[in-house]
Amino acid sequence: VSYNGYSYPTVAIGTQCWFKENLRTDKFKNGDSIPRLNNTWGGTISPWISYHDNASYFPVFDYADYSYGYAYSAHAVIDPRDICPEGWKVASRDDYTNLLASIGSYNAYNLRSCRQVSSPLGGECATSILPRWNSSANYGTDDLGFSLLPGGHKYSTQWPYIGDGYYIWTSTPNGTSLYEISNTGGSTISTAGSVPMNAIYGRYVRCIKRSDPSPKTVPVLTTSAVTGVTSSRAFSGGAVTSDGGSAVYTKGVVWSESSNPLIGDGSSSFLNTVSSSNSFTSDVFYNLSAGKTYYIRAYAVNDVGVGYGDTLSFTTLDPCAGSNSVSYNGYSYPTVAIGTQCWFKENLRTDKISLEMEILFLGSLVVGLE
Repeated sequence: VSYNGYSYPTVAIGTQCWFKENLRTDKFKNGDSIPRLNNTWGGTISPWISYHDNASYFPVFDYADYSYGYAYSAHAVIDPRDICPEGWKVASRDDYTNLLASIGSYNAYNLRSCRQVSSPLGGECATSILPRWNSSANYGTDDLGFSLLPGGHKYSTQWPYIGDGYYIWTSTPNGTSLYEISNTGGSTISTAGSVPMNAIYGRYVRCIKRSDPSPKTVPVLTTSAVTGVTSSRAFSGGAVTSDGGSAVYTKGVVWSESSNPLIGDGSSSFLNTVSSSNSFTSDVFYNLSAGKTYYIRAYAVNDVGVGYGDTLSFTTLDPCAGSNSVSYNGYSYPTVAIGTQCWFKENLRTDKISLEMEILFLGSLVVGLE
């Protein structure tokens, strides 16, 4: 599988198809970069990658092509932009459980790369050239072609167990933690461990081919016609026609004076709806400007991302069109549009009527609105 400049060999084990190597991409599936935070790394809730190429920390493992793979933060693993290529996913805890169940009497040694210092298997398996395991009586045989390598794991500025074991993320959450698989030399691969997502740990990733009938997508929806337009507000909504295979957890409308309103673009406004129905009308959105053209569309969000309906446009009313101010009897009155009405923005202060007859002042003049 060619992905972001690297070709990954694959291996079939039982009913599953796996990457034969740990992931080493620095981009999400959509092309967004994943920041690299290495020896200066501190705790963060953002996605990041790291890899051991710093000779001052680990001169023995200063390996130029990063064959151990990249270490990823938990937030990179669960990011909806996906780090595995189209048609593939980060393997879940169940995927690993099924793998281990399918190999019968085989164990961790049979899944391990045979590359080891002084391996009794000899040939290409007995090597000191990286990547490889340190010398051990518990040598790998790689009978199934899974070729697990001992990249250890990332912890703060350190790489514990490098050369002697591995820690690999699953995509399965455990509350605010994420399950992992691990092995530090024995015959058993543990699937019981989990690590807080916000902790200062990096783990490796294996991608597995999706077995879903169809991959999950963002929701599909339509945008409802805009109604009730006044000078400052309007109504709209939408209808979710497909949840994309993943439950929709919020929806609403987003609008902007630009023709492509997007959630979080800094220039668009959005309003969630509390409706649990697939069809919804948003709450009133307001504080619009009179006489302006706006673009609006419905949106819905699931675990994959944000789906948008078709974009509609509407123009707010301007009952004060051509009358931003009114000059009358020596004074200029500013106006304001509210709903479908145009008002003086100040109280009247004239001492004349339209026939230019003088109004006698009897203390004060009160003008009421009917």
